Amino acid sequence: DLAADRDTPGATVAMEYGPVEGEPSGTRIVKFFVFAGGDFAANAPRATSANLDGFADKYVPNLCINCHGGNYSPSSPPTFADINAGATFRELDIATYKFPDGRGLGDANATEKAAFHQQNLIVKGAAANDTVTNQAIKDLISGWYSAGTDEQNNNFTPTGWTGAPQGLYHDVVKQSCRTCHIGLDASTDPGGIGWNTYEQLRNYREFGLLQSYSLCDPRLMPHAVITYRNFWLSTSPHRPAALREFTNGSGWPEIGPCS
Repeated sequence: DLAADRDTPGATVAMEYGPVEGEPSGTRIVKFFVFAGGDFAANAPRATSANLDGFADKYVPNLCINCHGGNYSPSSPPTFADINAGATFRELDIATYKFPDGRGLGDANATEKAAFHQQNLIVKGAAANDTVTNQAIKDLISGWYSAGTDEQNNNFTPTGWTGAPQGLYHDVVKQSCRTCHIGLDASTDPGGIGWNTYEQLRNYREFGLLQSYSLCDPRLMPHAVITYRNFWLSTSPHRPAALREFTNGSGWPEIGPCS
C-alpha cells in the first residue's frame, strides 16, 4: 500500500548503462542514482544514501551492489576503474511482487505479465537495449520464458540443479538465497557462491559455512532485513528447518539442531 501511494514516496531510484561523463574512452558501465522524495519530480535532489529497512542509511553504490553484484573499494580520488563496480542489471521475479488492489504475491494481470516479460527481455539483452547482465541471470530469464508466452514459469530449474533434490532449490534457495547470490556470482565453479549449482551449496555445507553463516548463532544470513524475516518466519516449509533436516546420504548428512 505504501509503495502504491505516490503521495508519500521515500525515494526514487534509477539505473543507467552509459558512459561516465568526461571519461574519454566512452566505456559504458552500470550506474546507480537515488533521488530524494517524490517520483516524477524533475527537480528532486540527488541523495547519496537511502534507509530501506529502518536500520539507518546505507550509501550508494554499496547499497546497490549487495544485490546487483560487483565491487566498490575506491581510492581517493576514485579512478575510472574504481567507479566501474562491475554491477549487473537484475531479473524481475514476478512471484516476489505484490500488486495493487490487494493482490498477493505473483498475482499479476495480463498487462503486467507482458510488461514484466518485456523488462526481463531488456535485462537479458534480447531487446534493442544493450544492458549488462551476467550469464546466470540470462539463463534464468530464458528458462522462465521458454514457452514463448508472457507467463513466467517460476517452476523452472536451472541446469546446475537438474537431477539434484528439487525441494532444496525450490523451497529454500529460490525463496531466500537466489535474489542476491545469483547477482554476486555467475560462476558454476564448485567454489562459487552464486548457488547456481547444487554442488556449490553442497560444498558450503561440507565446510560448515551454512551452519555458521545461516543456521546457528550468530545467524548472519540472509543479510537483507525483509528476506531475513521471510526466511526465519517462513512456514510450510519452515526454510531453516528444511535446510537443517535436508540429507542426501553421505554427500550431505543432516545438519540437525544447532548445539
